[in-house]
Amino acid sequence: MVSQLADALQRAHDLGLVCRVIKPNNVLVDSAGRAYLAEFGIASRRTGPLALTSPGYSLSYPQYLAPEQVEGKEPTRRVDVYAIGVLIFEILTESILFTGSSVGETLAATLNGRVPSATARNRRLPPGVDGALMRALAKDPKDRHDSIWQLLEELVGTPDEEVASRRPPRSVDVPAAPPPAMTDPVLERIGAALSGEVPAPAVPTNGVVESPQALIPAAHQPSPIPVDSAVSMLHRMGVPRLESHELPILNSYFACLMRHARETAERRWPQVLEAGGLHRYMAQDPPDDGERTATADECSRLADAFETVFGADGPAHLRTLGRTVTEDWLRSTQPKPFRMMGRPESKVADALYVFNHSMDRVRGEPLHAWKQIDKRQFWIVHYANLFTLGRHKPAKACHFWVAAFESALRWGGLANDWTVEETECGCTTGTYCCVFTVERVGG
Repeated sequence: MVSQLADALQRAHDLGLVCRVIKPNNVLVDSAGRAYLAEFGIASRRTGPLALTSPGYSLSYPQYLAPEQVEGKEPTRRVDVYAIGVLIFEILTESILFTGSSVGETLAATLNGRVPSATARNRRLPPGVDGALMRALAKDPKDRHDSIWQLLEELVGTPDEEVASRRPPRSVDVPAAPPPAMTDPVLERIGAALSGEVPAPAVPTNGVVESPQALIPAAHQPSPIPVDSAVSMLHRMGVPRLESHELPILNSYFACLMRHARETAERRWPQVLEAGGLHRYMAQDPPDDGERTATADECSRLADAFETVFGADGPAHLRTLGRTVTEDWLRSTQPKPFRMMGRPESKVADALYVFNHSMDRVRGEPLHAWKQIDKRQFWIVHYANLFTLGRHKPAKACHFWVAAFESALRWGGLANDWTVEETECGCTTGTYCCVFTVERVGG
């Protein structure tokens, strides 16, 4: 619902219109789940100081008015940001932002009161939610988000370290660095999938930040990216160049991977562990928590082990693994993308955003980038691909990821409409960077 309101408001704001009257009574939802804004823009009157001093002043839902509206100033689009911020606060906390015995008391709190903490009212919320809502509900409109989408992007970028410690192990997915994280408690209510860039984290080693190459094991040193490669072509088209610091990956993802790998291998699981040098998981499962101790190297060795043990059937087993892991991971950590009712290419963009940034969170640093070429085609780059490090193959070998992208598209409601292909494999080029295309089927 919130995403549909954000879309509607963004279109209105682009046309120079301001709603000014966002409140529950003006949000209508039809039987198909589509949300509409009623009375759009008709509340042009200003409130002014009279409302603060007149006990009999009548105004429904005064808590949705921005401070500048209370002061009688000309409203801008940021009054809509404020009202949406109030709605989200109430959705997440199941409580009213400001309460008073009269309209005047509520409006006085809007002007001078301290914005309450959402996390104090709902302990399941990540601590970062407060910062996003405080900005949306700032007294000065210049301090608020410039758009509803900007607010939603900040909300879903809130890390959830404290919340993770209070969840069952399988539900934990805590980033060690600050890429845009999809925090479960927020997303259960409002959902999100927005594009953006995240900075690469610094990597301390005894107080010294080393270069990325110094942190990569010699066996994993990639070959230079050829100028005639698909990766270089995408760089020339504006896709960002990202470098790996070879950070440990999220334990909860690795535990999910190993759980499904065991189910996929069935009775040959001991052979897979033996072939991959993963003997320590014979006796006990990997930790399923929000820490980062698992390595990308273990994922690569697992992929090699499947190909060694299953031979010609290895690719099929890896595709099964990619499908089941992705389905489980997205189902347990993410909601559906925002624009479920939008254009097909918009839904693909949402699905790719959510999946790639989810994997950035797994890696602890941004290593996934993509570009929309047109309405029918998207290109994706996986830098230091999780299943290619140290692997050298004569043919394309990212069967896991092709199936993973297909699962992400199905999760986004795009089954059978789009195809996924591996265009360039880092196992064959030695760069460990892989390029995939997502292309629309038929007309």
